[in-house]
Amino acid sequence: MSRTKEFERDEVLKEAIPVFAQHGYAGTSTTILLDAMGISRQSMYDTFGGKRSLYLAALRHHLEQLTAQRLRILQEDIAPLDRIAALLQQVVAHAESADDAALLSIGTVCEFGCSDHEIGSVMDEAHNTVLCALEACITAARQGGQIGAFVETSEAACFISANITAIELAARGGAHAAILQSIAALAMRTLTAEAPIPSQ
Repeated sequence: MSRTKEFERDEVLKEAIPVFAQHGYAGTSTTILLDAMGISRQSMYDTFGGKRSLYLAALRHHLEQLTAQRLRILQEDIAPLDRIAALLQQVVAHAESADDAALLSIGTVCEFGCSDHEIGSVMDEAHNTVLCALEACITAARQGGQIGAFVETSEAACFISANITAIELAARGGAHAAILQSIAALAMRTLTAEAPIPSQ
């Protein structure tokens, strides 16, 4: 039975997220969405304006929750380097989750790449927010002597961010937990190496 019009917007969005994550935007039919959300077609159009608008709303909701979670980790009252390690462990645990919703963001990257400006802007906003928090952690870690002075802050933040994407992408491809853990471990070892890797 469909829900009444007095449904909670965020609650039905939560139901749409794993559907889009599992099937992708192109592979998700309106019928599948309506069944998952438990609302009528008219309610969907009245509230979200259509499938694309619903996808954007679901993506924003997912990224807001994910970004807030990652910021909490990066702002914990522990050593800066421990925050980064904790973030990577959270990413591994999230990527290992059987919940398809965990990988909506990486699924969006795989499906759209840079081809959709509006979707790209939503992704960039979330990415840049976490990147700034990573830079702050790395700066604090350098000042505290946890990582070498040779480490360039913005490059290191981008490196960690790229490894987060690598973990999520590997998980989406079916990589075992040990592989995801090895990516995280290597990222931390590289960040804390005593000397820079010599260029060829």
